[in-house]
Amino acid sequence: MIQAVLCFVLLSPSEAVAQEGAAEQRTGVSLSGGGALSLAHIGVLEALDSAGVKIDCITGCSFGSLVAVLYAEGYSPDDIYRIFKKEKVHRIVSLYRPNCKITSGVVSNKHLKRKLAKYLPHNSFDSLKIKFYCSVTDMDSNCVRYVGSGGHLVEYVIASLSLPGLFPPVKIDDVYYLDGGSQDMMPWKPLVEENCTRRIGAYPILCKPQKVTTTRFLWTRAYNNIFYQTILRGSSQFNELIAIDPGTYGVLSFKRMAELRQYGFSQTLEALKAYEESRKNLSPGAEPAAKDRASEAPKRATAREADAD
Repeated sequence: MIQAVLCFVLLSPSEAVAQEGAAEQRTGVSLSGGGALSLAHIGVLEALDSAGVKIDCITGCSFGSLVAVLYAEGYSPDDIYRIFKKEKVHRIVSLYRPNCKITSGVVSNKHLKRKLAKYLPHNSFDSLKIKFYCSVTDMDSNCVRYVGSGGHLVEYVIASLSLPGLFPPVKIDDVYYLDGGSQDMMPWKPLVEENCTRRIGAYPILCKPQKVTTTRFLWTRAYNNIFYQTILRGSSQFNELIAIDPGTYGVLSFKRMAELRQYGFSQTLEALKAYEESRKNLSPGAEPAAKDRASEAPKRATAREADAD
């Protein structure tokens, strides 16, 4: 089976404007990774639905791809919340199992594969109700790939979730794949390829420990640095950026799903309102500068420690 994979195709500003002007309004949404903080994406989608935003294409990276693919399958944000509660996503051990093969990761993803297959039984990108792409890292070429058609849907989503060192790589057609977040945490290129003229990116603001006192905080600091570098790299490609402030919660706060969902919902509604207000003050055809809003987000993150509760 032929697998369609998007490559790095960057449009010049003039080409982008020409294509967007020729196409009708299409809306694309990208959900970043962020560990447990990606649970806020449930509220983001809920707010977009309540605001009447019709999503034509959705992309995801890492845990964001898990939320995105279930939405693309036709599950409502409330359905996704109920699925996560039923499958005990707040207990990571309910999705993963310890792995004795140290060379392939600390935990095994076979249990997660069985659970995810229940909700995506067709295992095909082409059978989803909304166009969906996930970003993964091709370990052979060491480049990010955006997969959006063909089979192995469950496997690619799990690969997008597979943080190097912690989870084992996923082998698909003799190629090993891992989390695509090290190169593109909030995939925007597929939205351009799908001619989405309205591109919305959503990501959580991660914590910044003042002092590294344990191995866990060392890991968090390294993850945060990679996270923001990849977010800011493509931020100018979005018309709207929604930066969710999770308060005191961190990348391991899986038990705070209800609170994170509410943060995502309320802050997305505020962001949508602010965006519409800013458009009223601009000349016709102009868009608010998404890049400026994105660059301010990391500065707003308070010096707090990741909550593992």
